[in-house]
Amino acid sequence: MDPTQSTSVNAAGQSQSQHPVRFQLASDLHLEVLQRGYKGLGSILDITAPNLILAGDIGDPFSAAMMQFLQDCVRAYEHVFLVAGNHEFYQRLHTPRTMREVRAQLQKLGQEIKGLHFLDNESFVLDGVRVIGSTLWTHVPPPAMLAVQHCLNDYRYIFTTEKLKKGSPETDEGAPDGSHRSIQVPDTNTLFEGNVRFIRRELESAKSAGQKALVVTHHMPSFRCVHARFASDTSGVNHAFASNLDSLLESGLVHTWVFGHTHESVWGEVMCTSDDDSTTPNTVCRLACNPGGYG
Repeated sequence: MDPTQSTSVNAAGQSQSQHPVRFQLASDLHLEVLQRGYKGLGSILDITAPNLILAGDIGDPFSAAMMQFLQDCVRAYEHVFLVAGNHEFYQRLHTPRTMREVRAQLQKLGQEIKGLHFLDNESFVLDGVRVIGSTLWTHVPPPAMLAVQHCLNDYRYIFTTEKLKKGSPETDEGAPDGSHRSIQVPDTNTLFEGNVRFIRRELESAKSAGQKALVVTHHMPSFRCVHARFASDTSGVNHAFASNLDSLLESGLVHTWVFGHTHESVWGEVMCTSDDDSTTPNTVCRLACNPGGYG
């Protein structure tokens, strides 16, 4: 991870010289596995922008380290935007808090720490820029379900009490209502569908309001974002990391899409393909990922 990496978004009507809104980017810090513990903000980030985006897998939301890190962030930045990654939801088998309970804890942090914005299918408008935040779980097609289910710890360490949806790669029906069970691929497929509906709606709202759209997700919005050394994988596991939302990237509605999950840095652009350039806010969509990693 580059501890200084930042990006800027020009609000509607601004020129490059009119003080674009600037954001520093970080994801996948994994505070929960730092070998020497959390040693202060300066050990992780050099402050290079007034606002900070944390694109998931930051740490255990119930831990003192996560609380201290977020408090340090809001003292150093004007606004801190946080989306949950998959690892925020990981729980120990003997204390299996559910996704609902983890989400409630993250919302509590957002309410108690002034300047922290936890965006769970929510948006925040800052100086003409609509920051659209969602975990964006992935769509796993049936041929890849077993591979993803068996290879990803998400389906062992993330819990729910909801009845298992149809289409499970497993042979049983899971836990009855009211008891804990690990999530399965149909659960995350359902979450993905809701995430995409939210993002589409917010992009249209940003366009109608004349705002620039900055999308922040944890999972990758395109298989173009998969690093070259993983791109040739034929097991189907890449479906746990990315989904095909190329039509959104090419729509002209997204100024910048920030994401995490991969531990490889990504900086690129996608050309927009709208037939009517006069009605689309952007000619390119910028892609940005600035991850840390384990340890």
